[in-house]
Amino acid sequence: MLSPGGNKCTILIKQFRLVKSLLMDLCLVLLAGGMLGALRRNATLDKFFVLQTLSSLAIGLTAMLSSLRCFGNNRTTFWRESSTGINRLSYFLAVNIVQLPIIIITPMVYLSLLYPLVSPR
Repeated sequence: MLSPGGNKCTILIKQFRLVKSLLMDLCLVLLAGGMLGALRRNATLDKFFVLQTLSSLAIGLTAMLSSLRCFGNNRTTFWRESSTGINRLSYFLAVNIVQLPIIIITPMVYLSLLYPLVSPR
């Protein structure tokens, strides 16, 4: 999405500025995967439902954190951009498209510790 005052991609620039918070989110996901993997090490198949439930909870909470950072702090930017004539739908889609790599990387980071520790058969 182009900024009305120039030709910079403002949403992508904002994502690069939030590298420290992104790394903290990924560390939290890695910690959650390691903790659940250590708790459910070599669990039997009948305990697999509990592992799935806890995994869903851990991923949901960490995804909520990144979603709040994505849209929660940018309300003023959103209203400023929409008041200058930029389409609201295009702003929403641009923010979501920029978040796609993070959405893909986060489960991989989570599973990088959980999968070897649980060792599903």
